[in-house]
Amino acid sequence: MLPKQVILCENERAHPAASLRRVMSLFLLILLVVLAFPAAAQDDVQPGIYTYGCTFDEASNTVQVRADLTDRDGKPMFVDSVSVTNLELPEGSVTFQRAESREPVRTIVVIDTTRSWSMPVESMRDTLQDKMSAFPVLDELALVTFNDRSSPLLGPPTIEKIAVIDQYRDRITVGGDPQAGIAALYDGILTALRDGFDPSSTLRRVVLVLTDSAQRDKNSDVTLRDVVERAQSVQAQVYVIAFDTIEDTPDFDSLLQITNATGGYLWSYGRNPGEDKSAATLLDRLSGFLDNFRDALNSEYVISVNADVLEPDPDTLKVPLDISVTTTGREISLGAFDCVVPRTNYTIAFANVSDNQFVPLDQQPLVVSTTIDPPLAEDQREIRLFLNGNTRIFGNTLSLDDPTVQGALLPSNNSLRVALLEAGDTEASPLAVAEVTGINFQRQLSLSIEGAPEAVSGPTTFVAAVNGDFAVPDNRVVRFGIRADGGEYQRLLPTSPDLIDGEAQLTIPDINARVTELFGADAANLEVIAYIDGSAPDGSDALFVSAPLPLALGEAQAAPVATAAATAEPGGTAVTPVAATSPLVIPLAAAGVLLILDLILMGQIRTARVKRLVKYPDDRELPQNMLRVTISREGRHQTYTLTKQTMSVGRGSSNDINLSDDTNISREHGVIIWRRGRWYYTHRKGQARSLIGGKFMRGFRMRELHDNTQMQIGDYTLICHYDTDADPDSLLKTQF
Repeated sequence: MLPKQVILCENERAHPAASLRRVMSLFLLILLVVLAFPAAAQDDVQPGIYTYGCTFDEASNTVQVRADLTDRDGKPMFVDSVSVTNLELPEGSVTFQRAESREPVRTIVVIDTTRSWSMPVESMRDTLQDKMSAFPVLDELALVTFNDRSSPLLGPPTIEKIAVIDQYRDRITVGGDPQAGIAALYDGILTALRDGFDPSSTLRRVVLVLTDSAQRDKNSDVTLRDVVERAQSVQAQVYVIAFDTIEDTPDFDSLLQITNATGGYLWSYGRNPGEDKSAATLLDRLSGFLDNFRDALNSEYVISVNADVLEPDPDTLKVPLDISVTTTGREISLGAFDCVVPRTNYTIAFANVSDNQFVPLDQQPLVVSTTIDPPLAEDQREIRLFLNGNTRIFGNTLSLDDPTVQGALLPSNNSLRVALLEAGDTEASPLAVAEVTGINFQRQLSLSIEGAPEAVSGPTTFVAAVNGDFAVPDNRVVRFGIRADGGEYQRLLPTSPDLIDGEAQLTIPDINARVTELFGADAANLEVIAYIDGSAPDGSDALFVSAPLPLALGEAQAAPVATAAATAEPGGTAVTPVAATSPLVIPLAAAGVLLILDLILMGQIRTARVKRLVKYPDDRELPQNMLRVTISREGRHQTYTLTKQTMSVGRGSSNDINLSDDTNISREHGVIIWRRGRWYYTHRKGQARSLIGGKFMRGFRMRELHDNTQMQIGDYTLICHYDTDADPDSLLKTQF
C-alpha cells in the first residue's frame, strides 16, 4: 500500500479539476479576508454627530433641531429620512433639509511645532492661513502650540482669523527635538479645551489638532481620559490631522479614541507602507484634509416638527422628542430633545445664566435675573425658579448654604428652569418657560495640616474635607498643589488620594526636601491648595477647591544614625558589641558620613533645580535693552543677540550660539537663560567646563551674566555687552 500522502498526489493527478477548485477556494478566502480589513477598520470610526438642541420657530410654528452630521468617512452625511421614535405623529409632520448656512463655530487649532525637517511647519502654517480665509466671517479662531511644553492660548478667540495667524507667526515655528522623546500633545489639547471656550457662548466648539507626534511627556500627568472628559464636559468636538513622517509617528489608536468619543474625526496619512512622505506630499495632503474639515463643519441639517401635533406638558410646556435619521440603510439616533412649545406669545429668558456656565465661589450666591417679552408688570406676573427638575427655589437666589440647594445640587451638569405664570393663579399653566443646563457650581473644601502645627518639617499630612452635604463627582481624586512667592502652582506629590467619607489625606514623607526639590532651598511665601475635578494648576476651574493655606517650614529633621545590632551569645543572652576605638571616633565618622551625604544630596538638589530652570522658562518678559554675546577666536568675531529665554551654546550646528571646530566643547555644552528677570549661564552636562568671570565652573551650576561678563569655553572667548556699537577688541582689552 502506498503512503497516505502519495495516494493524495495520485488522486490530484487523476482529478486536476479538484485541485483547481481547491486553489480557487483558497484564493476567494484570501480575497474575502483582505476585503474585510477595510470594513473592520471603518467600523472603528464612529459617525460624527453634533446637535444644537431644540428651538421654537414662531414663523413656521415648528420646533426645530439643528444637527451637524458626518459619516464614518469624515464626509457630510446624506440623510434619507428622519423619524421621531417615541411618538406616533401624522405623516408629513416631520421634515428635514440641509441648512443653507451653518451656525458660527469657535475653533481652537492645536499645532505641533516639534523641530523636524520632515514636517514643514512653516509651510503648513501658511496652508492653514489660506484655508481659514475661506471660512465664514463669524467663525472664531485661536491657537495653541506645543513641542516640549504647551503654550498658553495665543490670543482670545476672534473673527479676525488671518490676523491671529499673522500676529503669532513667530510662535508657530519649529522648536524642540523629536529625538528627545518630549511631546506634550495631550497638554496642548487640554489647554485648548480649558482656556479656549467661554461657558456663556452658544457657539459650536471645535478643537483641530495638527500633529506628527504622540504624547510622550512622562513629567505630565495629563491622560487621554482627562482630554476626553474635558471635551465632553464643555461639549467640544476634537478633529485631528495626523501625519506619520520620516522622523516621528503619532499614536493613531489613541487619537481615534479621542475623536470617536467627542464626535470628531481623524484624518491620517503615512500609515501605509510605501506612501510618499516628502514635504510636498504632506502639504498637499494637509490642504485636502483641511478641505474635508471645512466640509465636515458644513454638513448641517435642520429637522422640523409641526408644533400643532405636539402635546406639551402643561407645567413645563415641554415635549420630549427622540429623533433618529436613516442613511444608506442605517438608523442613527441623534438623542432625546426637550422641546418647548409656548402656549402664548410671551417668552422668558435668563439674563445672567447660560448653558454650560461655571459659577466660581467669588460669584456666589448666584442671584438669577430674567427678561420677559413683552414686558409684564410685577403685579401681573409670578416667576418660579426650579433646580434640577422640580426642586423649587423660593426667591431668585441660589446659595450653597441653603440646605434645599445642597440636597438638590448635583456634582456637575445642573439645570435651572424658570416659569412665568399669571399672578394669583397658582394652578394655571405657565405662560412661558426657559431652561439652561450644564451649570457647574464651585464648592468649598477645607484644608488643614494634621496636628495644626505653626511650622512643619519632616513627615507632614494635609487633610482636605468637603464643606457641606454635597454630592461629589465620580472622579473622587483630590489633587494638592503648592506654590512659592506667588508663582504657578506645582503638584505637591505626583500621587493623589481619593475622597473617602468627605475627606482625603496626603502625607509628604519630608516636606522640606519636597519644597527644596520644587522651588530651591530659598523658597518663601509657600501656599498649598486642594481641589477636585479640575485641570487648571491653581484649581480655578475645579468643582471643589480650597482657599490657599499658608505654609511655614521649620528646620529640616536630621536623619537618624543607625546603631549596631545586638548579637546573641550561645546561651541566649543578647550582647551589644562594644567599640574598641576611642569614644570620639564613631561620632566623628558618623558626622563625616552625614557631611558627605549632605553634600551629595545638596548637589543632586542643585542639579535638579538647574535642570528644571532650563527646561521650564518663567513668564518674565525679555528686557527692552537686549543683551548681546560676542564670540571671539583667533581674531574673528561674531555677535549674537539674546532674543529668546533659552539660548543653546555648543559645538552642534543646531545650537543658537554655535562654537564649532573645537573638540573640547560638547555638542550640547551649555545654555544662556532668562529667568527671574536676570540672565544666567549653566551647563547642559555634568562634565562640561567653562571659565566665567575668571572663575572655573563645572557641571550644573548657574552664574549670573552682567554687562562686560567674559566667558571662556574651549578656545572661544564670549563677552556679554549691551552696547550695539562696541568694538570686540576693545571689550577684550577692557576685560584684561
